[in-house]
Formats: sequence, C-alpha cells, structure tokens
Amino acid sequence: MKETNKRYIGELLINRMNSLGLSVEVLSDKSFVDKELLINILNNRVSFDEIAYWDIDFISQCLYCSPEFFINEEERKRDVIYSTGQNNHKVATVMGKLQQFTNDFEFIQSLAIEHSVKSI
Repeated sequence: MKETNKRYIGELLINRMNSLGLSVEVLSDKSFVDKELLINILNNRVSFDEIAYWDIDFISQCLYCSPEFFINEEERKRDVIYSTGQNNHKVATVMGKLQQFTNDFEFIQSLAIEHSVKSI
C-alpha cells in the first residue's frame, strides 16, 4: 500500500530550475548530486523525506533557497523569486543571489549580537 503522506517536490523543483534556467545536468554538476537522483525527485519517485540532508541542502544552495522552501508554503511566500513569479533567468539569478546575501548577512549579524560584538 502506497503512503499518502509522502511529500513530493518534483513540481516545485522543476519550476525553480526553470526560473533560474538550469537543466538537470547543470544542477547535478553544480550541486554534486547524482543526475539520476535529480530525475527521480523531478518525477516524484523519491519523496522529500527520502532525500539525504546533504543532497537537498546542496540542491537548495544552488537554487538560492532553503530546503524548507520545498515543504513549507510560508517559506515560499518569503522567497523573492517564487513570490514575484520571476521567469527571466538573469533577473531571477540576481534576485536569488541578493536574497542569499541578505540571509547570510542577517545570520552574521545575529552571531555578532549573540557574542556581544558591535553591529556590522
């Protein structure tokens, strides 16, 4: 009997790849994730929970999002590429890089605050 509570992310993954103009081959090369695994994810043969943490993390980094993007609607709403429906590959890539920079900067600031260092 097939489990009905499995979370498949194939459609979200292909949409994100299309937004950034990435093929399976390019994403595989950039993320170091096996091409066959990517194809299985895209075809909903592997659920989110069956994907190794490192694989989904590397995939997400290449797509300028967090792993939670694929399973949390609120996370998608906060995502600048997703929320704007951006389809221009170059614009989406710049937006993704800016979003990633902002997230990294906020993380560094939180560490500075936590360790009582002056704000950056």
